[in-house]
Amino acid sequence: MHCKKPITEAVTLSAGQKRHARGGTSGTGLILFSSVFIAAILSAVLIPQTQQSQNHVRRGGAALAESAPSCGDKASQGWSERSDEENIDPALRKAAEQGDADAQFNLGWIYDHGQGVPKDDAKAFEWYRKAAEQGDAAAQNSLGWSYAHGQGVPKDDAKAVEWYRRAADQGYELAQFNLGLIYAQGQGVPKDDAKAFEWYRKAAEQGLAAAQNNLGVQYEYGTGVARNKRKAFEWYGRSAEQGDAKAQNNLGEMYWKGDGVIQDRKKACQLWETAAYREHEDATENHNTYCSREK
Repeated sequence: MHCKKPITEAVTLSAGQKRHARGGTSGTGLILFSSVFIAAILSAVLIPQTQQSQNHVRRGGAALAESAPSCGDKASQGWSERSDEENIDPALRKAAEQGDADAQFNLGWIYDHGQGVPKDDAKAFEWYRKAAEQGDAAAQNSLGWSYAHGQGVPKDDAKAVEWYRRAADQGYELAQFNLGLIYAQGQGVPKDDAKAFEWYRKAAEQGLAAAQNNLGVQYEYGTGVARNKRKAFEWYGRSAEQGDAKAQNNLGEMYWKGDGVIQDRKKACQLWETAAYREHEDATENHNTYCSREK
């Protein structure tokens, strides 16, 4: 049975999840992936005994997270099927140029994802920066992600921390999760598991599935907090209910071993099967290795 691994990237808004209202949240398809939801799911295990989420969340959310507005909102009106830059709605561009933070964020998103225009990380960064400087938490998180990954701007961990913190201090759960990752990994700050726990907790209490999984890992292994298997089980359960495959695998292992919960191998196999359906490799292997014996 595998050690539990973390999700390892930050999250911002994924393709198809544009937003029109400042400070709104989107869904993290568990920490999606690259220009889409999260940069790219890392295969490396940063915390050897854990299977936590360790991917920075851009917007939406390993991911990181949560109900997105429909694509029929203001942002989705900013582009059409043509690929030339003139395709951007003149009203959206005008609003952005006149200082509207929502329009600036949406224009940055369009360039970030190449929706109707050629993808342009530098232009995306500039529009995110304009919105972020006006206090837009989603744009601040996206700016932090850009600095953390060197997308559209030279990589700068200190500035990534600065912008994540600005958004996190406004209560933006994706930035809180990302800041937790920063402290867990010691990226631009001294490694501090206790601070990682606190930021994960803030995001988890707002319902971010990736943060709930990571909180479960920290409780299970006593990382940054006193070890507590029952709380680990509770937080894995909350995350698993939202469809987080890593949490489903982790919960399955607890049921299989009877660790922190009454042993229930049938339930473990059900959880692994569900996670395997989402192409979680460890859950697939656990199901194939152990559950065939239970039939």
